[in-house]
Amino acid sequence: MTVRTLVLRDLEDSWGLFFSDQSPKGQALARDHRLALALWFPSLQRQWRLWGTASPLPEAVLDAHWPRKPRPAKLSDQVQTRLGQSAPVTAAHLAETQTAVAAEFAAVADGDLPRPAHANGVRLTLEGMEQLTLHRDRAHERFAYHLGAEGWAETPLVP
Repeated sequence: MTVRTLVLRDLEDSWGLFFSDQSPKGQALARDHRLALALWFPSLQRQWRLWGTASPLPEAVLDAHWPRKPRPAKLSDQVQTRLGQSAPVTAAHLAETQTAVAAEFAAVADGDLPRPAHANGVRLTLEGMEQLTLHRDRAHERFAYHLGAEGWAETPLVP
């Protein structure tokens, strides 16, 4: 299992996570469908760890997500199409490719920018979670949550 940053943009029915399948994270998910997330909420002093199984998002969900993606990120996906995400590249070649992509799509309206085939995503089916809440004036609180036949079960943990 690898640790990578993913973009979380969809919380309607489940956790929709978006990435390029050319990336190390995309390649790792193709080999191993287990997925874990760590979420930190500094204003609440709360951390969540979630884990479960990833399954590919349907094309319809990917197509619905694409228009909400910022234009610079869409152009970056086009650069990845040409160079491959996370591939070694010289700064000059990267700049040339970015300039060429910007020129190629300059006259294309944002809504008409094509979604590359490698722009994919997964849905996380949760199997378990842990929550840690930090307190300045008393002991921290930590709980585990496991999904069973009866639903979610909460277990206090030693922080």
